[in-house]
Amino acid sequence: MGISTHIFRTILKEHKFKPLKGKGLLLGRQSIFFDQYQMKNIAKQEGVKLKQISLATDTETRAGGKIVDYDLFKHFTDMNFDALDITDYEGANVIHDMNTPLPDNLFEKYDFLYNGSCMDNLFNPSQFIQNCTDLLKPNGTFLSIEHGSSFPGGYLFYSPDWFLDFFAINQFNDAQVFVADFAGFKSPHHIESPWQLWNWNPLCHGIPTEHSIHLNPSNRLILVVAEKGQSIFEIKQPVQGQYRTSEETLNPIYENSYKKFLKSNRLKYFQNHINPIDWQKSGSISNLAYIGTL
Repeated sequence: MGISTHIFRTILKEHKFKPLKGKGLLLGRQSIFFDQYQMKNIAKQEGVKLKQISLATDTETRAGGKIVDYDLFKHFTDMNFDALDITDYEGANVIHDMNTPLPDNLFEKYDFLYNGSCMDNLFNPSQFIQNCTDLLKPNGTFLSIEHGSSFPGGYLFYSPDWFLDFFAINQFNDAQVFVADFAGFKSPHHIESPWQLWNWNPLCHGIPTEHSIHLNPSNRLILVVAEKGQSIFEIKQPVQGQYRTSEETLNPIYENSYKKFLKSNRLKYFQNHINPIDWQKSGSISNLAYIGTL
C-alpha cells in the first residue's frame, strides 16, 4: 500500500477544505513514493505550510522509501495515527482481518481513514467498506484509492458507482468519486504519470441514466473522498441503478444524495482544468465531468 504524489496532493486538498485533526487510521503501513524535495514542492504548489521535522528512512514497508508514512502527516497536521493490518509484518499496531466484522472496541474511533488500495486484494469488499464506515466517527473522512481496471492485477477492480451508491444510500454528508486515467501499462506508470481526473455522478449533466458499463477500457483508478454523516446503526447495501425496482426508484435517497454531493464545495479544490479532455465528444460517457489533473 502506498501514497503517491497524486494522493499526497489529494490529502493536502482535503486538509485545506477540512483540516485534518484528531485520530487517524492507515489501512496498512504506507510506502511513500516520493522524497522530501517533491514533498516540499507539492506542498508549496498547494499552499500548505510544512513543519520542520527530522526525517527517517522507511525500513518497515515492503517498498520502503525516503519518508516514513507517519512522518509525512506530521509535516502538516497534529493528528495521531494508528495502522491496521491483518498481521504486524510491517509494524501495524491494530491487527484485524477486514474480511470480517469489526470488534466493538474499534467502532467510531477515527476522524480520518486512508485506504491505499487494499480492496482489490481481498475477498470480501462489502464487509471492508462497511468496516471503514464503522471505523469512522460521525463526520469523519474516508480517503481511498482503488483500481478501476485490471492493471496491475488483483482479485477485484471497481466501478465508480459501486462507491457512490454506497455513500448515497447511507446518507454520507459528502462523497466525491473520481475516475483517474493514467498512461502506460507497466508499473510504476500509475505512480509517475499524471492522472486525468473526472468526477463521477449520475446527475453531472442532468441525465441519471448512464452507468459505469459505458466507460471505455483504459488504465484507471477510482479515487474517493467521502465524509460520513451521523452514526449509522444499520448500514444499507445499494442496488445498482438499472436493477432498482419501482419502489426503490421512487425512493429519493439516491437522487437527493447525488444532488447534495454535486453541490459540495469540496469539489472545487480539485478543479484545475489543465489539458482538458472532453469524453462527451467521444460519445463514450454522459455522467463524467472533467476536473483536471493530479
